[in-house]
Amino acid sequence: MRLFLYLIACLVFNFASLKAAFAAEVIKVAGDREKILLMSDGSVYSWHSTKIDLAKISLPGKVVDVAIGKRSYAVLEDGSVLTWENKTGAIPLKLAGISHAINIISHGNTALALLRDGQVMAWGSRIYGMRGDGQFAKYYEEVGVFNMTPTIVPGVENITQISMGSEHVLALRADGRVMAWGSNHYGGSGRAPRQETPIDRAEEVPGLSDVKMVAAGQGVSTALKKDGTVWVWGANFQAQFGNGLRTDPPGMNHGYELTPQIVKGVSNAQAISLGVNGRHTLALLKDGSLKGWGNTDWGQLGTGVGGRFLESPATPKITGVKAIFACGNNSFAVKQDGTFWAWGIGNPGDWPLSNNTQLPKKIMVAD
Repeated sequence: MRLFLYLIACLVFNFASLKAAFAAEVIKVAGDREKILLMSDGSVYSWHSTKIDLAKISLPGKVVDVAIGKRSYAVLEDGSVLTWENKTGAIPLKLAGISHAINIISHGNTALALLRDGQVMAWGSRIYGMRGDGQFAKYYEEVGVFNMTPTIVPGVENITQISMGSEHVLALRADGRVMAWGSNHYGGSGRAPRQETPIDRAEEVPGLSDVKMVAAGQGVSTALKKDGTVWVWGANFQAQFGNGLRTDPPGMNHGYELTPQIVKGVSNAQAISLGVNGRHTLALLKDGSLKGWGNTDWGQLGTGVGGRFLESPATPKITGVKAIFACGNNSFAVKQDGTFWAWGIGNPGDWPLSNNTQLPKKIMVAD
């Protein structure tokens, strides 16, 4: 009898272990008010901050990357790109004129894709010059109808990562240098002149080298160097410089920094993420802990406080993390055990949070 019970226990244990081994994990969350989620098995889900349900999107093939702005996007294993409207029942269609894509980003009506050969393609609205094609003036002719034909962003080559803020774009080159284009009204492009007219041609951000990751936000830019330090430039309106100050002056010539500044109190970082609408910054450290700073009005920094700014890096109440995603007024993390966690803004009946949550909460993703 004991042997029989032992065998049953072993079977149950092995089944549970096998199930856990093959369970899909969250590998990416993107978006602002509308968000999209990619699982390790290639399945895709989306939701809106004012909708209750998490919706699974039916796509013809395994997805390797996703993005969401005014439309949703998915990159398939073969490098093709699918797009669909952000509404129930929308049918994904193949985007013509692009192949060999590996990553995709979007904000508003503009989208960009990184190709396998290190080039970048852009399509949609030319607002703020974010297509980087030198034709910002045509934005005023678009009148709500945008050119969805992808075109190569000139002067941008050997790129390994791209990031889009609310008004500008950053691109990381294989040599550790950073390119930028779009609005430089707040100094997010990191070079003179800081002006209202967008800089719609890509140029290098001076004074940066040995960069391994970039993240663009709302008028602010952040870079993670290979030595684990984090650097920031642009506007400090939301305390995203992490320097103990929140600079919010009335004058046009105050409160902006074109030269990258080191974020003190953050070391051994291995990933960074910025919430565009959330106006907050997260850094994942090598030991699996986090640092966060900036706006935490909805608790999106995960430190247990809300309704204020954290002007210096603080420690969110979560450990054992392997991936972070700052999206809108929320933050998300995937732990080393594969579990998915969320914090920040929430509303009654909403997924994944039914109320504002100032501490990380474990979330289940189910069909």
